Amino acid sequence: MKTTYLLNNQKQNNMKTKMMKSIVATVIFLTLTIACSKKDNSNSNENISPSKAALLGKWNISSLHFIKKVDGVTETDSTTNNPPNSYIEFRSNDTGYSRFADEYDTAFYKVIGTQVISIDKRGESDTSNIIQMAKNKFTAYEIQTAEDRGKKLIYEETVIYTR
Repeated sequence: MKTTYLLNNQKQNNMKTKMMKSIVATVIFLTLTIACSKKDNSNSNENISPSKAALLGKWNISSLHFIKKVDGVTETDSTTNNPPNSYIEFRSNDTGYSRFADEYDTAFYKVIGTQVISIDKRGESDTSNIIQMAKNKFTAYEIQTAEDRGKKLIYEETVIYTR
């Protein structure tokens, strides 16, 4: 009788030990799984601050809105949506590559606050203002003025880029 009691008690201890090992293993597995999860909880449409790091990579042009005014009168107001094979790519070496309407361009760029300043091969510079930026979308606005034969010209461009 004492032998049966000892065997039953030993079986119960073995079962308890196996259960404890199983519970410990499960807790360790769940802890590691949760701690090492690469899930990104950030919203891709949430506004972020413009920066070089945020701009890096290839961005497709999803919309281009162009306005030309001559002496304050709108002469051209057009929007192009999803132009084929049109993009800009910001690289970490401060070089930007772009393609629009089968024309390629290369320029150096730098980000200062909300402005992206690009300088092309001829030394000419353009400044675009980032008016909205999210993880997978940003909107840039540029305005240029000029005079031609006594007439004041204003060119405005709003571009929406997406990844």
